[in-house]
Amino acid sequence: MKYNIALAALLSICSFSVAAKEVSLDGYPSVEAAMDARLAPIHSKSQLDAYLAVTPDSPIHTMGESKMKSFLDSLVFSPAGLGSYSVVELEGMASSDIYAILALFGLQSDASSIAHRSVASEADHYVEGRLGRAQPVTRLSQACLVGPGHGSGYCEPLEGSRCSYLCKVRR
Repeated sequence: MKYNIALAALLSICSFSVAAKEVSLDGYPSVEAAMDARLAPIHSKSQLDAYLAVTPDSPIHTMGESKMKSFLDSLVFSPAGLGSYSVVELEGMASSDIYAILALFGLQSDASSIAHRSVASEADHYVEGRLGRAQPVTRLSQACLVGPGHGSGYCEPLEGSRCSYLCKVRR
């Protein structure tokens, strides 16, 4: 019986290792970031438009009409996903709302870079705990620029924006 339990535990560990190795880290800062990006529901402007058309209770709608429009106008998509976005509209929002919005694009760990997050609910506290373990964002105050026909973009200085690692990842 002891051997069956030990064997089951060993197989679980080995299968997790194999699954983790199958996720390519090419351009991604971690296995978690690669998984977040690949499992995100939105990778392009057309997917965003389709999502918003059928999801009236989207976390994006918690921003209010004016902030939402400004935020959506700031989004720059690269071939790999959301390359950059404005953080100005996210400042002051609840941690769980910021996390939920960025998770739509696979960038939920970026929520840790939003300086002013409110923490009022149990969900906010849970998110803050996860963000404490998140990878730091390295391209602060930069936006993604993607030219027509390019396989990836590049980051350029722009105050109030975040250039994500997805700007440069090739798909």
